[in-house]
Amino acid sequence: QVLAFYFLIRGLRDRRALDYALSGLLTGLMAYTYLSSRLAAATLILYILFWFLSDPSGWQAVLRRSGMGILLFLLTTVVTISPILVTYASDPFTFGNRVTEISILKDINNQGSLKPLGDNLLDMLKFFHQTGDLQGKHNLPGEPMTDPFTGLLFAIGLMYAIIGWRDQRRWLLLTWLALGLSGSFLSSNHESPQSYRSLTALPAVVMLAADVLERAGRSLQRWLGEQSFSARQPSLPTLAAG
Repeated sequence: QVLAFYFLIRGLRDRRALDYALSGLLTGLMAYTYLSSRLAAATLILYILFWFLSDPSGWQAVLRRSGMGILLFLLTTVVTISPILVTYASDPFTFGNRVTEISILKDINNQGSLKPLGDNLLDMLKFFHQTGDLQGKHNLPGEPMTDPFTGLLFAIGLMYAIIGWRDQRRWLLLTWLALGLSGSFLSSNHESPQSYRSLTALPAVVMLAADVLERAGRSLQRWLGEQSFSARQPSLPTLAAG
């Protein structure tokens, strides 16, 4: 997923056919790993749509610039997943069976209310800073999914991203986080919170935290560079920020 996004963003920026093709190949290969790869692919598609709709020049201009590249991306993806698509077409049961088994909809139907979904969402609010996955095969039972330092940076980075959601990069991280975590909060209530099914959210969590770290480093470097002693030690601001 990380590499698929890397080549997609580079393709949209530089408009090189190879980047689009590599992104499509990697997106297709994700389908052969784990079911949450569908959420990863959905994140990619939503990002492409947002890229088109949020460009100041208008979606028509973006379509003229990048339309062929996106078509190449989609074509490469379809070719890569065609073997597994044949399996799904010949045996539709294999496509949706596992998702149906673990879906929160079963709990909602059994209880006749949305409480299981509400409980799962509440678990997500505590997931990173208070109570994480309770299953020993996934996590130290109940330990938060971030350490205190990363958790603090992530919380601040999430706030920055929400405030600046119109920025394509921050919108991407918010979408990546929400869809990645949906593998947990849309799963059966008795397993919530579920770190394994929400693993695709991890890169977004790390990048949101790293964004704050990078901002702090730049601010420190700039502030130290304005001090009188930096004239005698010009490398000090960079070393201190590093």
